[in-house]
Amino acid sequence: MNTYWAYYLLDRLGASPSAFGVIMGVGGAGGVAGALLAPRIAARIGIGPTIIVGFAVSPLAQVPLLCARPGLRWQIVLAATLAVQLFWATASGTSQRSLRQALCDPAFQGRMQSASTTLTAGARPLAAATAGGRGARGGCEGTLRRRGRPWGA
Repeated sequence: MNTYWAYYLLDRLGASPSAFGVIMGVGGAGGVAGALLAPRIAARIGIGPTIIVGFAVSPLAQVPLLCARPGLRWQIVLAATLAVQLFWATASGTSQRSLRQALCDPAFQGRMQSASTTLTAGARPLAAATAGGRGARGGCEGTLRRRGRPWGA
């Protein structure tokens, strides 16, 4: 999804580069807040629910992008939505790493973290190539609406 955000906002929704920067900045602030508050959230609702909420919020946070139209009101909605998405993504990610560290023998934590990083970061080039192919085939908006469906769907 992140592959399409910039293109869709700038090209299809007509956001200015400054508005795009503000939207991304607000989203980033949400991410920082999520990282800082993750321990408190996990202590209050539990580490499992924190991780699950993070997984649930991400796809739901894409809905406003699909409904958005050009204009300041939608830019505000998208900035707030991105902040909420990144808040929960970082709270969830921080909780996942904390859980892995608690469960993993200290002698293997470096290997555990490197394997996790390799799997997640290693998939990014494939995801970007797939997104490019799907975008070329079905257009940006069509691809956003088909999220998660196979190529032919």
